[in-house]
Amino acid sequence: MAFTFQRSCFICALILLALVSIVTLALNFSTLDYISSKYETGGFVLDPYDQTQRMIGTLPLYIYIGPAKLASAAGVISLITSVAVIIFVACLWPNGSRTYRFAPGRLYPSVLLLNALLSFAALILLFVTHAESAHFDPTYKDRAGSFGPGSYYANKAFDLETWACDLAAYPGAQLMYKEFSKRCGTEKAGRWMMLPFCVLAFAATGVALWALWSVEDRVMQGKEEKQREQYMRNDGWEETGDGCGNRRGIA
Repeated sequence: MAFTFQRSCFICALILLALVSIVTLALNFSTLDYISSKYETGGFVLDPYDQTQRMIGTLPLYIYIGPAKLASAAGVISLITSVAVIIFVACLWPNGSRTYRFAPGRLYPSVLLLNALLSFAALILLFVTHAESAHFDPTYKDRAGSFGPGSYYANKAFDLETWACDLAAYPGAQLMYKEFSKRCGTEKAGRWMMLPFCVLAFAATGVALWALWSVEDRVMQGKEEKQREQYMRNDGWEETGDGCGNRRGIA
């Protein structure tokens, strides 16, 4: 009964982790797809009603892409691990002691812990790069009088969220307001979604360890009872109906 409750809690935690992983993957894949499609193509006229019109690339020359890749990798590993462990715990090995004796039953807490650490690293990297990102300066010019090579803004590195949000708020980029505003919201959602993703990853690991330790205690108690019964039989004791042990007589 106790193992059934623990297993149910574990499966619920894994289902929530799998669902959040899917959302995390969708948001970060959207980031990677946008960067790949816009990095070498696309641009617009900044300050279209100003006499000093300048072309600017849809993306800056230097943009952080590593955090989205790491978050995507964490999401893929988390989804695969969650589904695999759900199938293992719910279908293949419903009995607690068998789960403990079978090698994967002792392995999945370690896999979940590694996944949680990877998600934590992705979380830290996303927030650090966001904090260190440059901000758009419309007065910036390189030596040629443009924003940078090929009209790409070349003043320091950006994360996509800061770039999109800065340009969505800049009056001179109103022609691209709808696109940048949508991208700004998507990037914010992707960054903050890493918080519940990371929390659920560690929660699933904690529930897995709790369930495994409980099953281990149960298995050890069963072994001790069997050893005690075997000892009593070898020593010539038998258990009576009232629970007391009496020594068998010798003919």
